Amino acid sequence: MRLRSKIIQVVLPLIILPLIVSGVFTHRSFEKILYNIFKSRAENDLSQLSLILDNEINAAKNNLNLLSLNKGFKNYAVADELDQAEIFHLPLWNLVADYQKAYPQYYDIRYISADGNEIFRRDILGSNAASNTIAKSLLTNKAVSSIKYFY
Repeated sequence: MRLRSKIIQVVLPLIILPLIVSGVFTHRSFEKILYNIFKSRAENDLSQLSLILDNEINAAKNNLNLLSLNKGFKNYAVADELDQAEIFHLPLWNLVADYQKAYPQYYDIRYISADGNEIFRRDILGSNAASNTIAKSLLTNKAVSSIKYFY
């Protein structure tokens, strides 16, 4: 009986101790490898997201420049308020509607004067989405807004 207990006391640590040590070592190795994999994937995802956002911002700026070169916008900008409402409003409205059909991400297009007054707005998502009509009383001065419209 003494020999059996001595064998268990000697052999068991020789088997179990290496298993525990190798388990701890393997766990730490896998933990480092997985951490590095997830970190590199997260960095790649963030850089892709940054590129996508930069492309969207550049596309929006280019579309804005293209829209600002349109003769309808130029005529609307220099016309007095009566001519804006009677002559230029419908062509500008149709132009903006076509833009919103081509670029649905531009769900709210506004024309804001240099002094910050909102002159024209076409919204395809808000409470007036069915008619896309924004009442003149709802147009506001964006110069006093908390949103940064002017860069």
